[in-house]
Amino acid sequence: MNISWGKIAIDVRAYKSTAYGTSDIFTRLSIPVEGSTNINVTAGETKEAKQEGGENVDSKTGANSYELVWKLFVKKTDATAYPTILNAVNGVVSGEFDIRVVPVDDSECYGAEMPRATVNCVENFTSEEGITLEYHAKGLLDDAASSVAGHYGTGRIIELLVFED
Repeated sequence: MNISWGKIAIDVRAYKSTAYGTSDIFTRLSIPVEGSTNINVTAGETKEAKQEGGENVDSKTGANSYELVWKLFVKKTDATAYPTILNAVNGVVSGEFDIRVVPVDDSECYGAEMPRATVNCVENFTSEEGITLEYHAKGLLDDAASSVAGHYGTGRIIELLVFED
């Protein structure tokens, strides 16, 4: 494979503003529902200064914002159906998290990492999919990493996307 598509895994750990220790390991969640994992980018707001007649004198565009969305099936045979690390009460998952999207089919392809995010969860039911948990992670600015970063399966980090809180 040459591109990061296909089967992926989601890895999550609690966010720390200080260096991570050896006990700060990622928890691998169940494989998401096919086609449900997306990083949604919202373009930054553009402000314009206009003079009489409507001509632009100046303009300024803010940073983009990022949301990672994925869905998990709730399966009776899966002990991780309701991930303990992302325990939601009324849709709210308390705390902040470091979240990775990891390519499963080819660990040499790039994945993505949201080093600091807040998360909420919506529990859904349809007769087509059964019970699913839909997670929404909003990227927050992190003092240590001012971007959503990509990584190889080997752990190599590259900067892909810059975001704001």
